[in-house]
Amino acid sequence: MKLREVVLITSAVLLMSCQQAHKEAQQLDVAERTKDPRVVVQKAVTCTDVSEVCGRLYEEHGGACLALTESADFASRAAMRSCAESDFQNALAHLPPAADKLVATRGLAEAVLISRDNTSNRAAAVTELDALALQLRGLPGGAPYGAYYAASNDLNRVLTGTVPANQACATLKETQGQLPTGNVPKDLNTRLADLRTNLVVAMKNRSCV
Repeated sequence: MKLREVVLITSAVLLMSCQQAHKEAQQLDVAERTKDPRVVVQKAVTCTDVSEVCGRLYEEHGGACLALTESADFASRAAMRSCAESDFQNALAHLPPAADKLVATRGLAEAVLISRDNTSNRAAAVTELDALALQLRGLPGGAPYGAYYAASNDLNRVLTGTVPANQACATLKETQGQLPTGNVPKDLNTRLADLRTNLVVAMKNRSCV
């Protein structure tokens, strides 16, 4: 192959790459400005490069799917749960190594939690959520989220009988003591309050002292 041909081919590849990057950046801008998740989910994400833009695209699409997991018919809810899990997994795969992965990891944990409560393979979801909770605790700003999802899993184990009855009270008390206190992210306030209430109810139902 002649040098001129090599140069032409290289230039064409670079041009296509730049055009694709520009298209992805435009799609991300539209997704970030669109308030209706029903609109966002209609635009599929197809990028395959490792970049902030590609990772963020999957985060935005995953967030839209997550927002629709409880607002549609049964079949659509299942599709949105699957969509959210897949998108946040893709976000983690396509974000650069040094990128902030809190949004994607937190989103995946939430998607797995919802699937845990709506799947026949609960054990696999519980195991995955445990791993994600541990990952969150190691991310900047992720510790409160990690504690929340770990506690949710512990409560779920008690409620489903995975924890033996004679160990339930000890598990619930330990879980209650490990919940984050003080300043926590605003999006966790209500959820933590609900989880604390559920723990108290579970303890009362088992006459824990």
